[in-house]
Amino acid sequence: DVRRHVQRTKPGAHLSQQGIDLAGLIGKNSGPFDLVITSEIPRAIETAIAMGHEVNETIKFLGNLPADSYAETGWPTPFSDLIEILALQTHAHGFAQKLADLLQAIANRTPKSGHTLIITHGGFVELAALASLSDPMQCREEKPVGYCEGIRLVYEGNTVTGEFLHVSNEHYQV
Repeated sequence: DVRRHVQRTKPGAHLSQQGIDLAGLIGKNSGPFDLVITSEIPRAIETAIAMGHEVNETIKFLGNLPADSYAETGWPTPFSDLIEILALQTHAHGFAQKLADLLQAIANRTPKSGHTLIITHGGFVELAALASLSDPMQCREEKPVGYCEGIRLVYEGNTVTGEFLHVSNEHYQV
Protein backbone atom coordinates (compact mmCIF):
# COMPACT_ATOMS: atom_id res chain seq x y z
CA ASP A 1 0.00 0.00 0.00
CA VAL A 2 1.36 3.39 -0.97
CA ARG A 3 -0.48 6.16 0.89
CA ARG A 4 -0.26 9.89 1.34
CA HIS A 5 0.28 11.22 4.87
CA VAL A 6 -2.61 12.79 6.81
CA GLN A 7 -3.25 16.42 7.78
CA ARG A 8 -0.76 18.45 9.73
CA THR A 9 -1.07 21.75 11.55
CA LYS A 10 0.39 24.17 8.99
CA PRO A 11 2.92 25.67 8.91
CA GLY A 12 4.14 23.18 11.52
CA ALA A 13 5.64 19.81 10.75
CA HIS A 14 3.42 17.68 13.00
CA LEU A 15 0.00 16.09 12.50
CA SER A 16 -3.17 17.85 13.50
CA GLN A 17 -5.72 16.12 15.72
CA GLN A 18 -7.91 15.69 12.64
CA GLY A 19 -5.02 13.93 10.90
CA ILE A 20 -4.33 11.67 13.88
CA ASP A 21 -8.02 10.72 14.03
CA LEU A 22 -8.15 9.92 10.30
CA ALA A 23 -4.95 7.85 10.46
CA GLY A 24 -6.35 5.90 13.40
CA LEU A 25 -9.57 5.22 11.51
CA ILE A 26 -7.71 4.02 8.40
CA GLY A 27 -5.25 2.02 10.50
CA LYS A 28 -8.05 -0.01 12.12
CA ASN A 29 -8.87 -1.44 8.70
CA SER A 30 -5.36 -1.88 7.29
CA GLY A 31 -2.54 -4.30 7.84
CA PRO A 32 -0.92 -6.19 9.21
CA PHE A 33 2.23 -5.18 7.36
CA ASP A 34 5.52 -7.01 7.16
CA LEU A 35 7.36 -3.79 6.44
CA VAL A 36 6.47 -0.12 7.04
CA ILE A 37 8.51 2.51 5.20
CA THR A 38 8.02 6.28 5.19
CA SER A 39 9.76 9.40 3.99
CA GLU A 40 11.96 11.12 6.59
CA ILE A 41 9.48 13.98 6.91
CA PRO A 42 7.73 13.94 10.31
CA ARG A 43 4.16 13.94 8.97
CA ALA A 44 4.82 10.69 7.07
CA ILE A 45 6.41 8.96 10.08
CA GLU A 46 3.67 10.22 12.39
CA THR A 47 0.95 9.01 9.99
CA ALA A 48 2.26 5.43 10.10
CA ILE A 49 2.46 5.55 13.90
CA ALA A 50 -1.03 7.07 14.21
CA MET A 51 -2.28 4.25 11.99
CA GLY A 52 -0.89 1.88 14.63
CA HIS A 53 2.16 0.66 12.73
CA GLU A 54 5.81 0.64 13.72
CA VAL A 55 8.07 2.34 11.19
CA ASN A 56 10.81 -0.04 10.07
CA GLU A 57 12.66 2.33 7.76
CA THR A 58 12.68 5.90 6.46
CA ILE A 59 13.87 6.82 2.98
CA LYS A 60 14.81 10.40 2.16
CA PHE A 61 13.99 9.95 -1.54
CA LEU A 62 10.30 9.44 -0.68
CA GLY A 63 10.06 13.05 0.52
CA ASN A 64 12.21 14.96 -1.93
CA LEU A 65 10.35 15.91 -5.13
CA PRO A 66 12.84 17.64 -7.43
CA ALA A 67 11.87 21.18 -8.41
CA ASP A 68 11.97 20.37 -12.13
CA SER A 69 9.54 17.47 -11.69
CA TYR A 70 7.24 19.59 -9.53
CA ALA A 71 7.28 22.35 -12.14
CA GLU A 72 6.10 19.86 -14.75
CA THR A 73 3.44 18.14 -12.67
CA GLY A 74 2.28 20.63 -10.05
CA TRP A 75 0.16 19.68 -7.09
CA PRO A 76 -2.62 18.78 -6.67
CA THR A 77 -2.92 16.92 -9.96
CA PRO A 78 -5.18 13.91 -10.58
CA PHE A 79 -3.87 10.67 -12.05
CA SER A 80 -5.73 11.30 -15.31
CA ASP A 81 -3.80 14.53 -15.95
CA LEU A 82 -0.47 13.04 -14.87
CA ILE A 83 -0.75 10.28 -17.49
CA GLU A 84 -0.64 12.94 -20.19
CA ILE A 85 2.07 14.97 -18.45
CA LEU A 86 4.35 11.95 -18.01
CA ALA A 87 4.07 11.17 -21.70
CA LEU A 88 5.49 14.62 -22.51
CA GLN A 89 7.79 15.68 -19.68
CA THR A 90 11.25 14.18 -19.33
CA HIS A 91 12.08 15.26 -15.75
CA ALA A 92 8.84 14.02 -14.17
CA HIS A 93 8.97 10.82 -16.21
CA GLY A 94 12.52 10.11 -15.06
CA PHE A 95 11.64 10.82 -11.42
CA ALA A 96 8.55 8.61 -11.66
CA GLN A 97 10.68 5.76 -13.04
CA LYS A 98 13.11 6.10 -10.12
CA LEU A 99 10.14 5.86 -7.74
CA ALA A 100 8.90 2.75 -9.57
CA ASP A 101 12.36 1.19 -9.32
CA LEU A 102 12.40 1.90 -5.58
CA LEU A 103 8.95 0.36 -5.11
CA GLN A 104 10.01 -2.72 -7.09
CA ALA A 105 13.08 -3.10 -4.84
CA ILE A 106 10.84 -2.80 -1.77
CA ALA A 107 8.41 -5.35 -3.23
CA ASN A 108 11.34 -7.71 -3.75
CA ARG A 109 12.12 -7.40 -0.01
CA THR A 110 8.53 -8.11 1.00
CA PRO A 111 7.84 -11.76 1.89
CA LYS A 112 5.81 -13.73 -0.66
CA SER A 113 2.11 -13.07 0.07
CA GLY A 114 3.29 -10.31 2.43
CA HIS A 115 2.29 -6.67 2.62
CA THR A 116 4.23 -3.44 2.86
CA LEU A 117 2.97 0.02 3.80
CA ILE A 118 4.69 3.07 2.35
CA ILE A 119 3.71 6.52 3.59
CA THR A 120 4.82 9.36 1.35
CA HIS A 121 3.37 12.59 -0.06
CA GLY A 122 1.00 13.98 -2.64
CA GLY A 123 2.50 13.71 -6.09
CA PHE A 124 4.75 10.83 -5.04
CA VAL A 125 1.84 8.38 -4.76
CA GLU A 126 0.53 9.23 -8.21
CA LEU A 127 3.90 9.27 -9.98
CA ALA A 128 5.05 6.02 -8.35
CA ALA A 129 1.79 4.28 -9.24
CA LEU A 130 1.72 5.44 -12.86
CA ALA A 131 5.32 4.39 -13.46
CA SER A 132 4.84 1.05 -11.66
CA LEU A 133 1.57 -0.18 -13.15
CA SER A 134 1.68 -2.50 -16.15
CA ASP A 135 -1.28 -0.52 -17.53
CA PRO A 136 -1.20 3.07 -16.28
CA MET A 137 -4.44 3.75 -18.15
CA GLN A 138 -6.30 2.01 -15.32
CA CYS A 139 -5.56 5.20 -13.33
CA ARG A 140 -8.19 7.51 -14.72
CA GLU A 141 -9.02 9.06 -11.33
CA GLU A 142 -10.34 12.58 -11.76
CA LYS A 143 -9.33 13.86 -8.34
CA PRO A 144 -5.95 14.04 -6.60
CA VAL A 145 -4.99 11.64 -3.85
CA GLY A 146 -6.45 13.01 -0.63
CA TYR A 147 -5.07 12.63 2.86
CA CYS A 148 -4.37 8.96 3.70
CA GLU A 149 -5.51 7.83 0.26
CA GLY A 150 -3.32 5.88 -2.10
CA ILE A 151 -3.01 2.77 -4.16
CA ARG A 152 -2.39 -0.90 -3.41
CA LEU A 153 0.13 -2.21 -5.90
CA VAL A 154 0.17 -5.96 -6.49
CA TYR A 155 3.32 -7.44 -8.00
CA GLU A 156 2.78 -10.79 -9.76
CA GLY A 157 5.71 -11.80 -11.93
CA ASN A 158 6.21 -9.02 -14.47
CA THR A 159 2.70 -7.64 -13.99
CA VAL A 160 1.79 -4.85 -11.58
CA THR A 161 -1.86 -4.05 -10.95
CA GLY A 162 -3.38 -1.47 -8.66
CA GLU A 163 -6.41 -0.85 -6.50
CA PHE A 164 -7.28 2.62 -5.25
CA LEU A 165 -7.38 3.15 -1.51
CA HIS A 166 -9.99 5.83 -0.92
CA VAL A 167 -11.27 7.46 2.23
CA SER A 168 -14.96 8.23 2.60
CA ASN A 169 -16.30 11.43 1.05
CA GLU A 170 -16.77 12.92 4.52
CA HIS A 171 -13.02 12.53 5.19
CA TYR A 172 -11.71 13.45 1.71
CA GLN A 173 -9.44 16.51 1.66
CA VAL A 174 -6.56 17.53 -0.55
